[in-house]
Amino acid sequence: MKKFDFRLDKILDYRQGCRKISQEELVRRNNELFEIEQYIEALAKEQQRVATSQEQYQLNIADLFLSSMYQEKLQKELVLQKELGKKVEAQVDLARENYIEKSKEVRVLELLKDKKFDEHKIDLKRSERKRLDEIAHRQPRGV
Repeated sequence: MKKFDFRLDKILDYRQGCRKISQEELVRRNNELFEIEQYIEALAKEQQRVATSQEQYQLNIADLFLSSMYQEKLQKELVLQKELGKKVEAQVDLARENYIEKSKEVRVLELLKDKKFDEHKIDLKRSERKRLDEIAHRQPRGV
């Protein structure tokens, strides 16, 4: 019997490799975004802690000034991280779109391979039936 041979197997393998790379990129970008979001939450909590400590304790002028400077620094860092988060979010979206596109390319080839395999099975059955018919016609009828 003839072995199934899909002519586009190398292209399929290549596209699967590209899809895997784009998937890894998407995971990396998602992790990066997650870390930024965690850092933003930590900054917000620290900012809240500093604000409550200013209200709870009677601070002298020097400590109040240092606390205000620290809070300004936290606020600037928070703004910077939010901007960075937006940029990374856009990169996540691009990576997701790239992964979806690569997945579609792979899926098309997989469907084509399945279709060609089904055609191959039909051809095998047809040739087997033809071979059996030929054998049946060669044998004498009276036996």
